[in-house]
Amino acid sequence: AYTFVLSRHDEYFADRCSAQYAGTQNAAEDLIQIYIKGAETIQIWSDIYKQAAHHAQPPDDAISTVLDRLKAGTTPEKAQTWFEISLARPTDNDDTHPSLADRLQAYGYRYQNGKLPTLPLPVEQTAADSFLGHDIDWAVSLLNAEWQKENAQLWQRLHQGGQMRSQFFQQLSRRAQAQPLTVEAALKLALLTAEFESETAAITQLRSLVQQAPEHAIANYELGKRLLQTDQPEGLAYLETAIRQEPLSLLYCFEPLYRHLKRQGQTDKAESYLQAFRQLLPTWQRAQKERQEIGETDPFIPHTLSPREVEQIIWQLTQFLEVREAYLVQRQVTYLPESKCYVLGIVSQFNRQNPMNSLQSWELVELISQTLCLSGDVRVVGLNDRPKTLYQRLRHVQGAKIV
Repeated sequence: AYTFVLSRHDEYFADRCSAQYAGTQNAAEDLIQIYIKGAETIQIWSDIYKQAAHHAQPPDDAISTVLDRLKAGTTPEKAQTWFEISLARPTDNDDTHPSLADRLQAYGYRYQNGKLPTLPLPVEQTAADSFLGHDIDWAVSLLNAEWQKENAQLWQRLHQGGQMRSQFFQQLSRRAQAQPLTVEAALKLALLTAEFESETAAITQLRSLVQQAPEHAIANYELGKRLLQTDQPEGLAYLETAIRQEPLSLLYCFEPLYRHLKRQGQTDKAESYLQAFRQLLPTWQRAQKERQEIGETDPFIPHTLSPREVEQIIWQLTQFLEVREAYLVQRQVTYLPESKCYVLGIVSQFNRQNPMNSLQSWELVELISQTLCLSGDVRVVGLNDRPKTLYQRLRHVQGAKIV
């Protein structure tokens, strides 16, 4: 606690040094660019790692791809949205860095009369271009090779997971042809369709699912998000339905929702959602922290899922021969109790039918998490590697054992 306070003080001191050497205007605008480019970089890396599901080897131009896309820039409306989302995040105790809003206020950067700071102009020349000159191509090629080598093992894990999801996609598709799926399984099928087939086919499936379950928040969110991404304004209604049914949905759909409203000139409505986002975010962060770890002293109660949903999960778990036992419970939580937190405890065993490819406990947990047909907050834990008291706690919850 003492060192955290010191580290927080050091962050402000570092910002003051930046302002002293580069000028307040330059230092503050550079900070804004870091937050905007940081949000953009997260999306770029996500697109790169998605390739692992389809390609066994990591790309040899990952760093080049990131730099090229960053240099190409983003649309002003996207940059403005990321900027305002960053400004909406309050300072917390998870990071020694203060929030962007607090750091800019400390700079005194264009923050008068409650108005937002001005979005800086795009960077025309990067520091790398200035300092490295012609050597930048050599440096980037070196980093490409280094990244490919360092990520080879992780990429293989991601590729294996992608192959398992692909197999499950085929199994779920065949099951859908043989019998009606639960709403949760149909949602998972649509998401896997987007990953392994096409967004167009996924949108068709999501439309059908929303007709079947018009109040399902996540189905509405997934459909609305994809429609707005393809410039179909009707997506707004689905996102708003998701927020009405589950207020937490705002945290996930805020970016496309806010950007669309601003583009349509609905500034007041966009501002009201921004204020709701700011109010909800701290509570959601505390809820995430509360649910991060599952321990043997946590309060567990019986789950409230329907028999049909449980049957769907059991069928899914039987696809993994490494599953020996499975326990499904609900964890009582203090923050956002209306958003149920489920815990699925897995006891693994050796796969005698395919010993060479038998999954380790952590691999099994990872793959079940990726394919589980249950939306909402679900924590899959491997009980082989946890204290025995956690196993005993789960198995004594009424109706917990499903496998």
